[in-house]
Amino acid sequence: MIDDADTWNRLAALLPEADAREVGDCREIGEQEAGLGLLVFGLLTHRVPISETVRARISVLAEDWGGREALTPGYCGAVATEERPP
Repeated sequence: MIDDADTWNRLAALLPEADAREVGDCREIGEQEAGLGLLVFGLLTHRVPISETVRARISVLAEDWGGREALTPGYCGAVATEERPP
C-alpha cells in the first residue's frame, strides 16, 4: 500500500525540481488543493507524459481533497498520456 505522502512525493518528482518543491511545500503546510493545482499545471506546462496509473492517482487525490470537479475538466483531461510502444 502506498501512503499519501509517498504518492505526493512520486507525483511531484515528475516535475522539474523547483516545481516539485512547490508542490511538496503546499502539502507540508496543508494546502493540498493548491498543491494539486500546481502539480497538474506543471505537468501541462512542461508537457510531462503520464501513464493512466498516474492520471488515476491524481484523480483520487483530487477527489480526496475536494478538487476533482475543478481539476478534471480543465487539467486532468488534458495531461498527455505516455505513448505505448508499437
